[in-house]
Amino acid sequence: MSNSINPFKIEFHKKSSKFFGGTYHAHAEMEILYIHQGEGTLIINQQTHNISPGSLMVFQPFQLHRIQIPDLTNSPFVRSLISFNPTSLEEHLRVYPALFTFLRHLTRDQLKTHLVNIDENDELIKLMELFYRLEGNLNHTTDYEASLQFLALFLRYFMPKWKTYEDNISWLPPRNPQRVEIILQWLELHFHEPFRLENLAKELYLSPHRISHLFKEATGTSITQYVTSRRIHEACLLLNSTELSVREIGEKVGYTNCSHFCKMFKRVMGMTPYQFSRLQNDHNNL
Repeated sequence: MSNSINPFKIEFHKKSSKFFGGTYHAHAEMEILYIHQGEGTLIINQQTHNISPGSLMVFQPFQLHRIQIPDLTNSPFVRSLISFNPTSLEEHLRVYPALFTFLRHLTRDQLKTHLVNIDENDELIKLMELFYRLEGNLNHTTDYEASLQFLALFLRYFMPKWKTYEDNISWLPPRNPQRVEIILQWLELHFHEPFRLENLAKELYLSPHRISHLFKEATGTSITQYVTSRRIHEACLLLNSTELSVREIGEKVGYTNCSHFCKMFKRVMGMTPYQFSRLQNDHNNL
């Protein structure tokens, strides 16, 4: 991913008023999720944890997890989240050895826990709110740099808090990924190529049927649907940050036929790539 693409996303006080019980899912980004309101369970690494206001969760890239908040009768589920591409941030943090090591630990090591408790009034949560409010005033020439600076500052505040939960750990080997995580990693490397389930099956020494079943059972979606979503997500980033034509972007994300790319884009986004691009240009010119 080039430096012209902002690899960062932040949401603050996002609310859900209906039953929240998503399927198992994973993503290429690192995700940090904080609960302001709502009680339920987190399922990760075949373990179930109770979560409630003050719970801060860390999800590593490609790590399967599921959150369930069953009772929203009297109040909504309110949470804030940060997601980012750790590879981009690593390059930025190489000049800060302690932060660089901490980020590598969060993203690559077998963690003792994925859940810590942080008070609502803690400076870490206030920092999330501050940047969320500032982000709306950034323009596309500064948002990438500002995002990296925020993430570095966030990690600086987060590091001592996290270490209080891991003060007895000296070293753990990289975690052993599950089969579905390996599938997701393979898809991340190859989503922009013509997809052949047989190629994936050959690398994992499993039948195509077995791979499809494992993926659907764990994520709640098919491999084809996941690849389509991943391609369109990448296309949106390229449409918003490069001068490439729609045809060129379609080819970069795995579609050799421009008409088919436009059809799939509209199916996912509800508009054509041309409409999306115009909408983004209008927004940037405000």
